[in-house]
Amino acid sequence: MPPGRQSSFISRIYPLLLILGIALILRLLWVSRFHPVPTGDFLDVHIDASYYAAGRSVPPNYQAPGYPFLVSLFYRLLDPNYRNIHYLNVCLGVLSCILIYLLGQKIFTRPVGLLAALLAAIHPGLAGMCTLLAYENLLIPLLLAGMLSLIKESDNNSVVDFLPAGVLWACAALVRPTVVLFPFYLLAIYFRKYRQNKVYRKVLGISLIIILFMGGWMWRNYQTSNYVKIIRQAGIALWLGNNPTYYVGIGSQPLNLPTNIFMDWRDRRYLKRAIWEITSNPFV
Repeated sequence: MPPGRQSSFISRIYPLLLILGIALILRLLWVSRFHPVPTGDFLDVHIDASYYAAGRSVPPNYQAPGYPFLVSLFYRLLDPNYRNIHYLNVCLGVLSCILIYLLGQKIFTRPVGLLAALLAAIHPGLAGMCTLLAYENLLIPLLLAGMLSLIKESDNNSVVDFLPAGVLWACAALVRPTVVLFPFYLLAIYFRKYRQNKVYRKVLGISLIIILFMGGWMWRNYQTSNYVKIIRQAGIALWLGNNPTYYVGIGSQPLNLPTNIFMDWRDRRYLKRAIWEITSNPFV
């Protein structure tokens, strides 16, 4: 590389390296200072990852498998100590800052990308999340990478060009299954553009990839317990979580869920009440 170009490259990359250094140092300081013991969903991640690391089948608790599976790989390489995962989360957090910069530069300008990356680097919530076994540690970089890939390939005509975006969004759906709604969100907002440019076929392709990825886990649940639900959240929480007697059972024994997929009269009553509350207070 000629000296002029080399100095220009260094001057351009230096601000980003500085921001990434700030993100890394802040997260390492946070990890060295705070050591919260996993509880609730974070404990479920640790338990599921321990099962995966030991080569055992996870009981059908219907948590999404993506993040626990990644954690289990590090449990196998090191030891099943949740504190080791904090450093994995640090790396994922710094990666998110890089992706935010690239996304901001792609959509807007380089200064906007640098500012967005800086805000992400110093955000205390994002830094503190490194000490939690939270799905969002993996979800955020996957969503950012999927969006970056989608924007990068948006001007291409081949459906195959959208395969990387589809795979990334499918992996994100295995971390948080609500991501499966993202392609339909795009169609709803940009329907006219999709109809004119035939991009809807590519969005359909992404949707099919997501469904195939999620379908594998749902099939596994069906094979183990004749129960097809993938997670215990969102609509499932609306169904089961509003029944206080049922919810207590789930909270006290998170790995001992019943396999009956049919609602009894109490479930129907609380589901009806929940729907009434939502329709009566749509902005709450």
